[in-house]
Amino acid sequence: MATISVVIPCHNPAGLLERVLAALELQTRQPDDLIVVDTASTDATCKVARAAGARVVFESLHGIWPAAAAG
Repeated sequence: MATISVVIPCHNPAGLLERVLAALELQTRQPDDLIVVDTASTDATCKVARAAGARVVFESLHGIWPAAAAG
């Protein structure tokens, strides 16, 4: 069976991230690897991600491309 990895690049989306992670929980097949790439968030993003069992990767450069590449 194929491996499923989900990479979520984000910057200060704690409220939205909770909804995204809850939607992932409802999927028929759970991801094998869940990575949240945090680009210097100042909210509870890391706390929310870790509570859902995600691995948190930090990226100092802002923007979708650096975050996606880090993931």
